Amino acid sequence: MLTISVPTLTLATGVVGLSVTTVMALLYSRHRDATGYGALLRAIALHAFGLTVLGFEAWFPDGVGIAVADAAMAISPVFYVQAIAQLLQRRAPLRTLALLAGLVIAAIMFVIFVQPSASLRLTILGTYFLVTQAIEVGMLASGLRREPSAAYRTLFGLVVAITITMIWRTLWFAANADAEHTEGTASVVLFMTNMVFFATTGLAWVGVLEDRYRRASLLANLELSQLSRTDELTGLANRRHFDDVVAKEVARSVRYGRPLTLITLDLDHFKLVNDTLGHSEGDRVLRQVAEVLRSTGRANDLAARLGGEEFAMLLPETDLVDGERIAERARTRVRATGIPSGHADAPLTISAGVATLGPSSAARAAAADEAPTRPEPSELERSLAAALADDADRALYAAKRGGRDRTVVFEEGVALDTAAER
Repeated sequence: MLTISVPTLTLATGVVGLSVTTVMALLYSRHRDATGYGALLRAIALHAFGLTVLGFEAWFPDGVGIAVADAAMAISPVFYVQAIAQLLQRRAPLRTLALLAGLVIAAIMFVIFVQPSASLRLTILGTYFLVTQAIEVGMLASGLRREPSAAYRTLFGLVVAITITMIWRTLWFAANADAEHTEGTASVVLFMTNMVFFATTGLAWVGVLEDRYRRASLLANLELSQLSRTDELTGLANRRHFDDVVAKEVARSVRYGRPLTLITLDLDHFKLVNDTLGHSEGDRVLRQVAEVLRSTGRANDLAARLGGEEFAMLLPETDLVDGERIAERARTRVRATGIPSGHADAPLTISAGVATLGPSSAARAAAADEAPTRPEPSELERSLAAALADDADRALYAAKRGGRDRTVVFEEGVALDTAAER
């Protein structure tokens, strides 16, 4: 059996706690708005203050030191629970706990000054601590899935360890009712666990907050990156991102001799939609068309809004025949959807131009390129991308001149009207 005096064990634990509180207070300015940090600081300060006063119990009049120490330690769990609730952004029964703490303090004062009973005092305080520890463990356990950091798991482990040693100590005193409250291995382990808790909980808490800041920063950067690549109105790729992807896909097509098809599409008489139905309806029409294009494309295809009522689709590993088929599918789906055009009951239509970077032209470009395996597109490949876009635009303009609501393919320098062929 281990026996350690109160002045030695509790004073050492209290000093460790107050030291940690001082360090945390110095860091508090940085984490002033951090969730739960201030409440945790108050909880540890009260807990450590109570243990320190208990260590100097002999310096106080009979019962006064114990009363002050127990009152401080009885209040500290309220702030521990508040800190955890704020950390997890949850509601906590703070008023109920504050009332319970007040009742516990009143009961402790009674068994110290009115009807002294050390065993009853320890039983009251120990039972109260176990109730509050159960609340803390339950709240922290609920956040394990949302908080993946090692710091959070460390914090959870510390609270569980404190709870287990408190249960052990309570059971030991239940079996040894006449023992002094500093006797037994359970008491030694409890005080040592408190030391570890004081020494590490602040670091664990800050670790949780830093991990949150890091993840929030990564998410913000990801969202910013997504916004920089996405058209705000339709959710399709924007022109800048689309042009970058076209250049890279042209470079890949050049290196490996694979076909690549580009479709440019333009809504017919879209100005009439805005003029007759209003700009809000025009925006809704653009979103509807975007959804048609998104559902028409395949997994590896990329649809984009280039600006205004102009759209595009990039089709890797696709030759001119398949590209024309997909363009026709998009055109007929837009018409079949019955999107209002602003002209009587006529549905909205769309014109499409199709151009392809075929294996032969890609192979010739690769032969002329000095470093066909470089990761970034070369000037030659970028010029091929611009030429591909120009060819698709020529085909689109031919579709407009030919009467709209049609697909035109650009092949061997000639724009061929597929509607005329039909």
